[in-house]
Amino acid sequence: MASIKRDKPHSSLDQKQLRRLYGEGLLPESVFRTFLVESAPVRGDWHLWFRTLLLVVGSALVLAGIFSFFAWNWGEMRPAVKFTLLETGLASAVLAAMLYGEKRSEGRFFLLIASMLTGALLRLCAQVYHSGASAWELLAGWSLLIFGWVAVGRSALLWGLWLGVVHMAFILFWTHVAGPVYGLSFADVALPLALLDIFFLLLGERGWSRGLKWLREKWPRHLLLGISLFLLCLPVLEMILSRDSSLGHVLCVPVWLLLAGGGYIRFRRRFPDLIALGLIIASGCVLLSALAGRLFFAGGDGGGSLFVFALIILMIAGAGAYWLWRLAGEATVAEEWVHD
Repeated sequence: MASIKRDKPHSSLDQKQLRRLYGEGLLPESVFRTFLVESAPVRGDWHLWFRTLLLVVGSALVLAGIFSFFAWNWGEMRPAVKFTLLETGLASAVLAAMLYGEKRSEGRFFLLIASMLTGALLRLCAQVYHSGASAWELLAGWSLLIFGWVAVGRSALLWGLWLGVVHMAFILFWTHVAGPVYGLSFADVALPLALLDIFFLLLGERGWSRGLKWLREKWPRHLLLGISLFLLCLPVLEMILSRDSSLGHVLCVPVWLLLAGGGYIRFRRRFPDLIALGLIIASGCVLLSALAGRLFFAGGDGGGSLFVFALIILMIAGAGAYWLWRLAGEATVAEEWVHD
């Protein structure tokens, strides 16, 4: 079939019209995704992008100055001054977020600032009043206090901050309580954290498929997928390299298989994403190398075997790189076919 040549580089529909038609159910998802790539951005989109860039740069400079000032003078301040500054900043950030609204980028930014100041205020309370609360309890309380803002904020950065706090709370709980006191292994903590990340990954993919504006960026997908694969790979590696394994180690294997298999199918055919495929292939190469090492050194560990094992690792890594290169070629051909 001869390809259709277009006189214009973009279609006559802009992105707002495409999203309106898709939201009203007049465009199938496949057609919406195809024409969204070729649609001409309206002038308001460029204005919004430039305004967001200036907001991010200016906010980063202001925060850097504030951080430098307090880092230099924090130790000499009295507790009353510290509480006054933090509480004033927190109240101002919440008020600014209410004035701008959660649908605007400025409102979401001030919600992020308020969430961060909440954690700093909790840390100051524990330091001044000697409450005796451990680090994981402070982090757990922090995540509970800011969850309402996170739920209404419609910001991937807010959700990323909340998930980071939850992960640190879980890991510190395992380090100080669950591991030494109850004898739980890392797999018993890594598995629920990985399931939490997978749950939010699925929610994010659902929102991205429905065209939610604040989920258009791909970095949350890559971050959640990478952390999930990392949390699942560590227990599986421990089970492969050692003979001891718990129920958590065993359950990580089917969860990793489901995540890697489902992610590979989705990010290769339906919504191509080379970074996500690279993360999946890299985790598979690591596990395959560990399994090959376990089988290779099962009969003995002679010095000459290390050279052969190094060749095996190079072959596995080369096969994974070639596989990813082939996928990149398929994605390039598909993109050229769409634009022809």
